Amino acid sequence: MCHTIRGAPPFFVELLDPAVNKGEGVRRLVAELGLDLARCVAFGDGDNDLEMIKIVGHGVAMANARDLIKDSADSVTPKTNAEDGVSDYLENMLLKNKFAVGA
Repeated sequence: MCHTIRGAPPFFVELLDPAVNKGEGVRRLVAELGLDLARCVAFGDGDNDLEMIKIVGHGVAMANARDLIKDSADSVTPKTNAEDGVSDYLENMLLKNKFAVGA
């Protein structure tokens, strides 16, 4: 049995064991580092980012993300990957003090 993920461009396809995904990888890394998963931020744009976006405390979809990712995320960046959407979003979070304890 495998989990199939459509990619972009359309000829790109991933076939994975259902237990293998970015969300599980992030969960394991955060546990190993002794961090709180609820205080983590993750960015994604493709179907293979779905579990990661859902498992962290704040999942962010890129402006150019697939609709599935946008619908599953806590927020959507106003910029795409090519427009440095991640750094722009993080900079705005820092300016608004969103990384403070309890924020």
